Amino acid sequence: GAMDVGANVTATAHAGFTASDAILGSGLITANQLMLNGLGGVGTSGARINTAVNVLAAASGGGAGVYVNETDAVTLAFYGVGNNAGNRYDLTAGGTVTVQDGVTAAGGDVVLAASNILLNAGLTAGGGGDIRLTANGALNAAPSAMLVAEDIFLSAGNWLGDILSGSTLRETQDLSITDTAGGLTLGTGLEAQRSLTVATTGGGNLSVGGATAGAQASGVGHLTLDS
Repeated sequence: GAMDVGANVTATAHAGFTASDAILGSGLITANQLMLNGLGGVGTSGARINTAVNVLAAASGGGAGVYVNETDAVTLAFYGVGNNAGNRYDLTAGGTVTVQDGVTAAGGDVVLAASNILLNAGLTAGGGGDIRLTANGALNAAPSAMLVAEDIFLSAGNWLGDILSGSTLRETQDLSITDTAGGLTLGTGLEAQRSLTVATTGGGNLSVGGATAGAQASGVGHLTLDS
């Protein structure tokens, strides 16, 4: 059945919660490594699971989602289960989110909102879902960290180097990138099948090594660059 984490739980090292239904509750789970495996979901959009952990692995089954609020920095890695949701995977964090093992939302969006986001592994949103990444500071991605989704929305306060280049992006429709601090540098090979919008809103310089829109689409693509 469902598991209710209604009170605070503290583990000295590792903790794991497995439920044949949903994992719910407003208590704070504190541990070094944490596994959450709820076949009926992990948290809800209106009541996230609260964590204070260093390493997180959260998974849900069927059409259920994963909704977690981490108080500080966290690394998403394989620990008993991977970070996989049957529907939406939605994580907010007060510190840096490091994606060490890939995140997959089989039937919905992949949403990460944090101080900084570091992608060492890829993100996949299935079922027509989007990838939405919001970093108050830096958003950085390794070249091997492919992003696969219907649409991709990236927003950050500042960027570290050529964060998007070559084979990093594998979206199918629209791509939107916004740098709120100004001073945006993108690598070559940015491609969107329908529309690509890149903007700096902080008055800084915009440098794009190469970008195309509509290259693989039957209609005319739309490319917007704004600084």
